[in-house]
Amino acid sequence: MSLAVRITGALLIAFALAVAGFKVRRFDIPLAPTEPLGPWSVELTVSVRGAGQSGSVTALLPANEEGQRIFDEQPVLDRLDFEDRRFGGNRVGVWSGWLEDVHEVAYRFRVQLREVAIDWAPADAPELGRDARRVATRPTPELPSSAPEVKALIKALPLPSREDPQARVRALFAFVSHEIATEPTAGDDALLTLARREGSTIGKERLLATLLRAVGMPARLVHGLALRDAQRPEPAVWVEVRSGDRWLPMSSAEGFFGIRPDTHLVLGRGAQAPVEATGVRAVGHRYRALRQRLRPDEIASLMAPDNPLLSALSLYRLPVGTQTALHVLLLIPIGALITAIFRNGIG
Repeated sequence: MSLAVRITGALLIAFALAVAGFKVRRFDIPLAPTEPLGPWSVELTVSVRGAGQSGSVTALLPANEEGQRIFDEQPVLDRLDFEDRRFGGNRVGVWSGWLEDVHEVAYRFRVQLREVAIDWAPADAPELGRDARRVATRPTPELPSSAPEVKALIKALPLPSREDPQARVRALFAFVSHEIATEPTAGDDALLTLARREGSTIGKERLLATLLRAVGMPARLVHGLALRDAQRPEPAVWVEVRSGDRWLPMSSAEGFFGIRPDTHLVLGRGAQAPVEATGVRAVGHRYRALRQRLRPDEIASLMAPDNPLLSALSLYRLPVGTQTALHVLLLIPIGALITAIFRNGIG
């Protein structure tokens, strides 16, 4: 075998290994066969006892965003009309009509979740506009950032200078995480949580968002679900703080900072409750979730790149049967290469 052929073969092998390594690191493609984690099948069921008049049931619905993809949505109406709306920046489902006796409405969907990791934005990143920043920093009944006891605490805490907003956020996060105890039966109020130095999960997150707003950092609450295998979904609340052009997720109760776990489903943001009803005597709701296995066509759909150009060129857009044939064809050059190496190198 000539030297030129050997060099050419080595360069081609090195290029192939570099491409494979990039795909493994950049897109988390496994090297060995694995059991693909399927989407979650989630169902919200709302039961109401009508008051014999027109009324409505409103529920936060998840939307497609970074880290979560919603599909196969199906509402259950039970003699009511249904409308998918946008309200206060959130996606909501509204069942409306004549509410009499007992009604049970539902919303079923499937969601594929993945972990979202967000770094602190660089200093030159664009900030929120003036109006949006004012909304995200003003005091509200749930986030009383102008309360005297909140201002007194901010003065007493040894916070870093305003020139280091990341350090100030971390200091407030550490205070609420370590100095405020988590007590499920404690109150949800931010000021009560601060006064008693203990609070529920919601109380701690409200206190954290309140303190962040008190030092001028735009902050908001996120309502969602914590999904667990073989367990009932639990309502989850966490905080997002604005850093440049990004919203960083954090939870003083669950202990994550800058990362939204792949078990957390976002339902909505702000003060809106997950489920509300008008014109009823009683209302109750529950969530159910089950982890499913992916079908081959769903795996192919999820593996396709987000970039439109790369997606158009991706082999994962081909029918599953064609992909299987291509897998076999692509193994032929590898087998030929191994045969050539043994024949010319070993003899």
